[in-house]
Amino acid sequence: MAVNDLIKLTVVTPYRELVNVKCNLVELNTEDGINGVMYGHTPVIMAIIPGLLRYRVADTYYNAFLSVGYATVHKDEVTVICNAAEWPNEIDVSRAKASYERNRLKFNDSKSSKTVKSHAKHAMRRAKARIHVAEQYGDKPAE
Repeated sequence: MAVNDLIKLTVVTPYRELVNVKCNLVELNTEDGINGVMYGHTPVIMAIIPGLLRYRVADTYYNAFLSVGYATVHKDEVTVICNAAEWPNEIDVSRAKASYERNRLKFNDSKSSKTVKSHAKHAMRRAKARIHVAEQYGDKPAE
């Protein structure tokens, strides 16, 4: 693969830049499922949902958690802007599990308003995604 076949990946949050690398493949979690992006991809904007970001540099895969946000894709560049992004070993699993349980109780409470239930549903989705990424990829080294 020629160096020109690499795609630049940048992941930013309001608090930091998590990734700034040239890679062969980017996989993003969207409402439509996992979308793969390689050099030469058709320009598009994708809505990101909480889940796994996976990208490949040469023959090595790197994994991270992304919260809600969006990605702009061009033929040679992907920029992800999201609320939160973490390496698996940065995720506090016990905190995520506590968040999931707290929000599950809110969601199942018959006295909770529609708004509270909606917020709880999204918080549970984020917590489940964090737990999954940490448990599946937390023992692997970050970039």
